[in-house]
Amino acid sequence: MPRLSHSSKSSNHKNACIAAMGLALVLVSAGDSFAEGHFDTQHDHAVATEFGTLFSSFGAGAMVLELPEVVFGQTGWAPATTGTLFAAQPDIATPIYSGTLGYILPEARIPSPFGRQLRVEISGVGWSENERSEQTTQPAIIMTVVSVDNSRQLLFGSGTRSAQIESRFSGIDATLRMVSDYELGTGVKLSPSLGVVGGKKWQKHMFDISAPFAAGTLEIPIDVVESLDTLEVGAELGAEISAKVTDWLRLRAELRGALIHSDTHLAANDCLGNPIAVGGACDGAFYATSVEADRQVANYRVVGSLGATVSLGLGDLSFSGFGGWESAMAGIRNPTAENRVPTSIKYDESKRYGGFVSLSIPLRHTH
Repeated sequence: MPRLSHSSKSSNHKNACIAAMGLALVLVSAGDSFAEGHFDTQHDHAVATEFGTLFSSFGAGAMVLELPEVVFGQTGWAPATTGTLFAAQPDIATPIYSGTLGYILPEARIPSPFGRQLRVEISGVGWSENERSEQTTQPAIIMTVVSVDNSRQLLFGSGTRSAQIESRFSGIDATLRMVSDYELGTGVKLSPSLGVVGGKKWQKHMFDISAPFAAGTLEIPIDVVESLDTLEVGAELGAEISAKVTDWLRLRAELRGALIHSDTHLAANDCLGNPIAVGGACDGAFYATSVEADRQVANYRVVGSLGATVSLGLGDLSFSGFGGWESAMAGIRNPTAENRVPTSIKYDESKRYGGFVSLSIPLRHTH
């Protein structure tokens, strides 16, 4: 296993991401809302047709997502350790991108119990972000390290410890959803939805550590690479209530809940390198260990949003802000001097929030 190489993360990129989040206000999963304003304000032309209406939307925005903390190593003597040596809690601020393709059924063919503007949509949202941080412990600190497979425990004497920590996180969510509208009053409608959701998430955490066994001795390279791959499948219920303010403006609030089956695979590798070896940390390594694990869990996700849709004639421009919570975000639990088990999968609660802007365009009207 070659020694890790790290690419620096541009601070301008993160600043631009946060700025985009302040300017763009739209729910990631609200593909049906993107289309709804246009087909409401031009209902006579776009909906009451023989063959229905095909529409699409495209959007971009930003999201902050909380991730579980990943800890490696401890300070102090084993087993009476005193704290965490290195920790990565890579909460990310990332750009997000979405696309939706939908079809509004012709109203003449919709039975009345299903409301108006019955439509089917498939939408996707994706994101990817890198985080990098550097941590240096105080001089003359003692540390304990346990290998990822729990086969070795090492005590390092007094000395300065340093680490480069890089975390990567990316994901994609997809939803197949059926939506309809029910008039509650003049300009006010309720839009319930039922959908099937799926997604894939990837995490990767890399610790590149330099640590002498004692002060004044050669630094020992320690590399740890840990990754998670999570597949998600589930069902979603949602509802939106919207109010028509003018012929060109509609305000809305939305809430969605999903029950999701999460299946996560863990792969972890580490090595304690030879400080006089030529090449990577694992050339002539004193040890190199690995572990793999799988775990499944039921995950509950709730996302809410507030937004507005502006009709532009040829399409709609939608803005929303969103916030969400889920019960089980996959994370990594490394062995410690007190918890002598191999590296394993853990699940923690997670929050997300951000904003989005999207343009919805009808692709076909058939009168």
